[in-house]
Amino acid sequence: MIIISVKDKIKLALPILLLVVAGLIVSFTVIVPSIDKSPEMIFYVVLPPILFDAA
Repeated sequence: MIIISVKDKIKLALPILLLVVAGLIVSFTVIVPSIDKSPEMIFYVVLPPILFDAA
């Protein structure tokens, strides 16, 4: 997989690299509607799976 070979070259944790790549893809697509994001939603919905995977 391309992402794993890039991860090995730049020595970055895989969950962080996946978040960056997914964020870039979503930010450049026009299909995805604008969502009002509150810090609480990020803290309670997005962050726990990332931390669990990284642990």
